[in-house]
Amino acid sequence: MCRLRLRETTVCPRCGTDLTWSLSITEKAEQALRNALCLMLRRDIVAARLAAEQARSLRRTPLNQVLPGFVEYLLKRESTFAESLAESKECERKEITYSKLDTNDPPME
Repeated sequence: MCRLRLRETTVCPRCGTDLTWSLSITEKAEQALRNALCLMLRRDIVAARLAAEQARSLRRTPLNQVLPGFVEYLLKRESTFAESLAESKECERKEITYSKLDTNDPPME
């Protein structure tokens, strides 16, 4: 393939290559990426990881390359957070309130 940017045709006007299959793969990768992002928003992190890995396997864009790692990070954070909540009896006993952080407070870890 000569890497000419295509507009509305599936055949490269420069080299004559039929790009139907390639464009189909690109569309599938974009759909998998959209699915991964939607699943992340719905907090279905396990399914989001699978969709992100599918997007990466179909097309190696910069976003598709880093998204599976980010989703994996979220998955680990979510399980750690869930374990922390399960172990915490204090969360069950009192109401949690949020207040504005004082700028003089040390950063939270």
